[in-house]
Amino acid sequence: MAETGGWGGGGVTTSKLSVLCTHPNINKWSKHKPVIYPADVTTGITNWWKSVDGLCGLTFNVYTTAGSITTAGSFLYNLKNKLESWGYKRPFGGQTSPYRQGDFRGYYTDALPAISVSSDITAVISSSDNGFSIYAGSVNADNQYNISFNDIEYNGVKLDTYYFGVLIYNKSENTYFTATSNTVGDLTVRFTNMRGYIGSNWACAYFLSQYPKTQTGSFQTGNLIAIDSDHSNLTIKDTPALAEITLDAWWGVKYTQVNYRAIFTNENYQTSTVTNVSAMLIYNPQDKLDPADGTILSTSSIGTIVIDATSSQMEVGNFTYTGSYDSTGWYYIGIKSDQLSTKYALVVMDAPPIIT
Repeated sequence: MAETGGWGGGGVTTSKLSVLCTHPNINKWSKHKPVIYPADVTTGITNWWKSVDGLCGLTFNVYTTAGSITTAGSFLYNLKNKLESWGYKRPFGGQTSPYRQGDFRGYYTDALPAISVSSDITAVISSSDNGFSIYAGSVNADNQYNISFNDIEYNGVKLDTYYFGVLIYNKSENTYFTATSNTVGDLTVRFTNMRGYIGSNWACAYFLSQYPKTQTGSFQTGNLIAIDSDHSNLTIKDTPALAEITLDAWWGVKYTQVNYRAIFTNENYQTSTVTNVSAMLIYNPQDKLDPADGTILSTSSIGTIVIDATSSQMEVGNFTYTGSYDSTGWYYIGIKSDQLSTKYALVVMDAPPIIT
């Protein structure tokens, strides 16, 4: 039986089905792909693509104790040192695991991992609990193309019933913190009393936990699984005196000039100084929803802004856009600084109301 490379496995042309079904270019995150299943054909078999163990052809290590980042071989040590990754268990032939050409029906070359995380995170300390929340990224859609946590079952339990966890660790020291979300399905993890750890020498690694864990609590005995993703660089910033930025962006001249208006509001009873303020014109293609992942087309320095106590200051500006307008994506204005999380606003057609 012959098969060509139309399934997306790297342009392979071969008459050997075993080569196709074990090719290293197969995207393990595709829902439909060759897996171990004891049947010559899968027509009429529901969820054959989950393989015999429910793991959808994926392999990963499962721990029941956490250990520490200094204990070699423990879950947290391996997680911090990037020693955990998910593999792909390909069929091996024979009666219990035959090679099937039909497994490639529905194969998706560009399938995404079950979760996508941000490469860089800036966390600003809150004055309420001296802490911050880590919102790492987004769970990719459960559809006919990508494997999701809802698809993967370990010992009959779907991974989307696990709690999302974050390991924050110092890149050059052994200081670390762990916690999980409070509820299943939530990607937000809160860390408190972090004012003493301001700086940029931090990173985040991600995991799934069978049980919830607070920052100061202990791990319960239960399954722990490292999420197959990159680690995020983490910068922890102190609470600025500035309360918020209100940002508007619009086409001043259709598709050729973008105007913006940023209002810096200081609700505190002390003067606030924000340094290295700059504006950015950003383009996001349609497959990227987070403006932080977009392409910066132009930047403009605003400088240092000093806002009196309990008052506001408005900054206005514009960018001349000389490129071709792309209606399939989105344009944003971003305002960044040393003290504040970057603020984004979608560029719209209509100017906002005039502020007097």
